[in-house]
Amino acid sequence: MERSSYRDCRNNRQGFKNLFCHTWLTFSSGVGVCCGVSEDEAAMIEDIVGRVSRQLFSMETVDNDAIQVFKKVAFKGREDPPSDELSVRACNLAQCLPAALKAFGTFLYGMNSVEEWEKALRRLEEVPHQRIMEILRTSYTALDRIHRVMFLHVACLFNGDSVRRVTSLVDGELEIKGLAEKSLIDITTDGFINMHSLVEQAGREFVREESDSTPWRQRILWEQEQISSVLQNNTGTATIQSLALHMCEMPRVLYIEGRVFKTIDLRYLKVFQHLNDTESKLQFLAGEDDLPKQLRLLHWDSYPLQTLPPSYCEKLHYLVEINLRFSKIERMWRGNPELPMLRRLDMTCSRNLWDFPGLAKANKLEELLMEGSTSLKRLPRTTISSLSCLQTLNLSHCDGLKHSRIFIFEKEVPLENSSRRRRRQILLQFSIDEKKIGSLANLSIDGSIDIILLHFKGHEDHISCISEQKTPEEMMRMLGEGVPCNSSFFEFKLLHIKRISYNAYRPFECDTFSGLPFLMELKMINLNINKIPDDIDHLQSLEKLDLSGNDFKSLPKTMVKLSKLRSLRLCNCSNLEALPELTQLQTLNLSSCLNLTSLLELSHDERGGIYGLLELGLDNCRNVQSLSDQLCNFPSLIHLDLSRHDFETIPQSIRELTSLATICLNNCKKLTSVEELPLSLKHLYAHGCVSLDYVSLSWDNCIEHLDLSYCLRLKQGEFLFARILNDGVSSRAITPRFACLAGEEVPSYLDNQAQGTSTRISLPLNRFTSKMLGLAACVMISCKTPFHLQFPEFTCSLSWEGEGAIRMNLKPNLYCCLSEHKGVSLSLSLHHLVVIFVPIRINTDNFDELRLESHLQLPEEFQIPPAEIIACGARVVFSDREDRLKNPQLWFSSPIIP
Repeated sequence: MERSSYRDCRNNRQGFKNLFCHTWLTFSSGVGVCCGVSEDEAAMIEDIVGRVSRQLFSMETVDNDAIQVFKKVAFKGREDPPSDELSVRACNLAQCLPAALKAFGTFLYGMNSVEEWEKALRRLEEVPHQRIMEILRTSYTALDRIHRVMFLHVACLFNGDSVRRVTSLVDGELEIKGLAEKSLIDITTDGFINMHSLVEQAGREFVREESDSTPWRQRILWEQEQISSVLQNNTGTATIQSLALHMCEMPRVLYIEGRVFKTIDLRYLKVFQHLNDTESKLQFLAGEDDLPKQLRLLHWDSYPLQTLPPSYCEKLHYLVEINLRFSKIERMWRGNPELPMLRRLDMTCSRNLWDFPGLAKANKLEELLMEGSTSLKRLPRTTISSLSCLQTLNLSHCDGLKHSRIFIFEKEVPLENSSRRRRRQILLQFSIDEKKIGSLANLSIDGSIDIILLHFKGHEDHISCISEQKTPEEMMRMLGEGVPCNSSFFEFKLLHIKRISYNAYRPFECDTFSGLPFLMELKMINLNINKIPDDIDHLQSLEKLDLSGNDFKSLPKTMVKLSKLRSLRLCNCSNLEALPELTQLQTLNLSSCLNLTSLLELSHDERGGIYGLLELGLDNCRNVQSLSDQLCNFPSLIHLDLSRHDFETIPQSIRELTSLATICLNNCKKLTSVEELPLSLKHLYAHGCVSLDYVSLSWDNCIEHLDLSYCLRLKQGEFLFARILNDGVSSRAITPRFACLAGEEVPSYLDNQAQGTSTRISLPLNRFTSKMLGLAACVMISCKTPFHLQFPEFTCSLSWEGEGAIRMNLKPNLYCCLSEHKGVSLSLSLHHLVVIFVPIRINTDNFDELRLESHLQLPEEFQIPPAEIIACGARVVFSDREDRLKNPQLWFSSPIIP
């Protein structure tokens, strides 16, 4: 997902609701309201999403300033109501909007009894939007024309974006400040715009009112159905300036003619989706490609063509931003077109792009993002070095550029408003003969990299750094007294340095961690560091630390002073023998720390419960002594990974971990049984446990995801499948379920069966009077040795494709395991069953049958896939059929594989 999508959801409730709806529907049912969901289903979804969004975003503990503003108006010095709860209710209802707080306070002024307040609040709760709309309309009409334009564009297009980006696109820095001063938007401390969801709704309503609710006359279009109608029927007018099409809301692909843009005077085109690497649902008809000539913003996720339209490339003068993430483009344009306004170019994960775009005339370019453009073969070093305004450069995961020689230096510059403190800045140089780039604040690049900094030196494969965007005054305030006045410092809040693989002959030099006061995330991976500097406690802002693949035997005890540290990864630190007492951690991953014998200092073994650890990874940590006793010190664990251990039964203390939701036991070759699991457990992963022959699940266990693939001795398929599906439709909750076990027989309960990847699903005649609970489905997968399939969480999804079709996507992990198949024919195929239950309610009034289409997604590098779906079965589950789920003996009666 693109960062701005997460930010949209973080900063406004409606953005969260949109994304939550899409994600929930795609995973749980794949059905949208526009795709045939019943009114009851739509109401249920809206209720769920509303409750979740209110829980996450409402001011349950209302800001005290908001309460004081409200009370000042509502009471004007008189006594407060009998309970503060009434004031809190009023503030919640006003969504803490200053104007709404004052209006509601005025409305409630003079009411003295609890009964009067209750009656008035109930009245406001019934029609809150109308009253707030009146308040916001007054504020809106008081704006001048330029402020109104900015207000409407933020409401419809740019809520959650950075001030810097919006002001470059719309040319309105003063207008943004003006909207903030009038409390119509907030500007976060890191420079992003946050418009309240109710203000956003009001802004969109004002756009509708401007055009008398006539879509083709609107200034801005954002509703999927209206946009589809305008584009398909070519009814656009010159009034339309902006278009924001959310493709996740589209039920099917829309094909358009390029000439449709000739009648629309578009400045901002935003065609986006929350799911990456999927096909664009907006496509041009063959030979009909064209784009608006006056565009300032061209944002089209998964852009479908191999190049931009040639006629359009002749006039790129107005473009400020090009965002074509996950596009099909192979070459953007020929030569070096005039790009006098371009500030941002984002071609992230455009895997077919082989020709680096000509940017010699993009003199204002500030951001160049090419991450994951794996087909790029040539780096125009001179062009990039000449981009004097470039502040952000991302060339990571560009496989064709990984051998490029790169040098990283540093320089010191005086800090503004300070005579003694100095900032240190990164300098990037592509070769000794090229000009150094000194304007970069954010860098991510792969290659043959020589790092030559004051305290860090070495030859690495990757470096990333992101700087804190603060004014000099804010920096001085944040530095405080903890940093000497005559010191120099980097502004990094993130720093990653890594080698692709371990090389014992090239240790990285790391002398000190001083000069990194803002650093929140540090990764130094596979650098063969022998000793971590004791002054690591200078990193007082540090929250995440990854030191995997290094050679130190211990960590500095000063790490206990890192009070903000929450996540620590030490994977493949094979020499590590001991850990300091890091009680502040929430996540600790020690995978393949082969010499580690204890998880905590022995002097503290008897102090059970002092650790607040939530996630613990001990994969392949086989030498940890008294494992069961040590786990007792982490009572808050919710995720525990004990894969690749040698025990025959799981540690007894696991049953005492009453919050544990996930346990991983993958490839525990000697494990024979899994019993006495905590009742809190939701996910059990025991892939490749070749000795496992018994799994005990209490009827009080409610397992949602079960992966027992390649546990070939296990013969409990009937029972376990029945348990999983029965739990899915139990009275406790109707929730998704997933299970994978070895097997060659699709359960007969799933009575709509077929060989191959698809099957028709008959619908019973009594479906009009029964309640649909969901869809149960099974696919049989044949996988050739020595390849193994593994099914972690989120490897399965269902989506409604329309026309009665339900698509089931499986995207397992695939890896080669030669060591387990010595002497075994490499043509041998092993069969596994994947069984799922997904809550789904479809309006089936217009269908006599449905169709399940299953798809197995494997890495593209396989010309002949080592695995395939060979059979499937499905059944729509109605409430009156629930009893059959409890009869596993009815499940396996007619094998589909001879």
